Amino acid sequence: MMILKELRCWSESELVENCQFHGLVRSALGLFNTDDPLPCEATYYNFHKSIVEYENQGNGNLMEYVFEMIIKFQASD
Repeated sequence: MMILKELRCWSESELVENCQFHGLVRSALGLFNTDDPLPCEATYYNFHKSIVEYENQGNGNLMEYVFEMIIKFQASD
């Protein structure tokens, strides 16, 4: 969800709305059935908070690391 938010330049409320009602966004998240539940908003916010705290403790930027790993994986195919 965080990757989609950043790539699409959505606000948090736009992210939630698109995740709830946009079929392509839901399928990108692996939610293929209309009754597949989204993570609750608190889960998203707590996860984001944990990533920020991790970086603030001097442990590095996990989002940059994930993007680097995705790029390396795609380049190896």
